[in-house]
Amino acid sequence: MDDRCQKFSAGAAAIFSTWTALRLSIDNSSNPNAEQMATDLQADVIDWFVQEGATNEIMPDELQDFLESVFDRELHTDVEDGSIRQVSEMLCSMFKQCFAGDYTLVTKALQVQYGGNQSKVEEKLWGGVPIIPGTKIADDDEDEPTEDNKETTEMEEDGAPAPKEKPKRRRKPKPQADADGWTTVGGA
Repeated sequence: MDDRCQKFSAGAAAIFSTWTALRLSIDNSSNPNAEQMATDLQADVIDWFVQEGATNEIMPDELQDFLESVFDRELHTDVEDGSIRQVSEMLCSMFKQCFAGDYTLVTKALQVQYGGNQSKVEEKLWGGVPIIPGTKIADDDEDEPTEDNKETTEMEEDGAPAPKEKPKRRRKPKPQADADGWTTVGGA
């Protein structure tokens, strides 16, 4: 796995885990699968960047449209605080920085996630800990870096595979509306 992708994944996971609008959507959802949907959303976005971002720049507007559709269709939430735009811009900037070898935004996101605990941030960034359980990141198994060739392997890699398309979201059954046509969002 490319070190830049690993660090981007850690930063992106930190952003998703501290995103208030996403957390509130999950906590107040009547859907028992809301937590899994958020995990899938995070994995889909990270995979999209890793698979396509190195060869075909992902624009904040494009990511924003995708996130808004997921919040609307799957989490049944209308986010009006501007955070979808902020998260989209931050993820796009973070990805560009990571591929330039600059991990400033990743470090800041991890500091927020870990409450400023620098040792946890450093462990996550440099300790080789698994980034997101269950997230598959594109890599070439035969070119897996070892301690002896890690530095040269990272310098020789050109990036992620050719672009495919936006991540496909699994369709979830929509909640049933009451007689007036309203659907209540909230815990039971």
